[in-house]
Amino acid sequence: MNGFNRAPGATASPMTARNLMGQIDGTGNPKESDKDFDERIFVPSSGSGQPAWMAGGSYAVVRRIRMLLDSWEQLSTHKQEQVIGRRKKDGAPLSGGTETTEMDLDKRGTDGKLLIPSDAHARISAPEQNGGAALLRRPSRTTTVSRRTGHRTPGCSSSAGRRIR
Repeated sequence: MNGFNRAPGATASPMTARNLMGQIDGTGNPKESDKDFDERIFVPSSGSGQPAWMAGGSYAVVRRIRMLLDSWEQLSTHKQEQVIGRRKKDGAPLSGGTETTEMDLDKRGTDGKLLIPSDAHARISAPEQNGGAALLRRPSRTTTVSRRTGHRTPGCSSSAGRRIR
């Protein structure tokens, strides 16, 4: 598996990278400037029910995802945005705003339907939907080459730090 990412300094100002599906990837990452960053990412020194040796540490989560880009590209941009829960052109949540606008998971359209679908990635992965759990994720674009066929499979590999509650 080979991984790659945009090099630091490749853009004039820092910006969130796009994944191989063309979506901005990593907008929802906790930021060190968040007042509850340490609480969400690191195990506290006492009262957490975690082993004492984990105090101040974080659990590592490693994922490898195969992306079926041919199937993805057959979807309309509207359907892709419904799957992710964010606009493809700028990463803004379907509930409105810009890339960094907080998602309004309760907002409904004029038809009464949720603007961010119940099965959208952005909704399912939102800390509000997971007991406050958050991942500090560092994604990397990947390709894996089959030893048998030589076929390349695109994907995403990510490592993340998080606190287990």
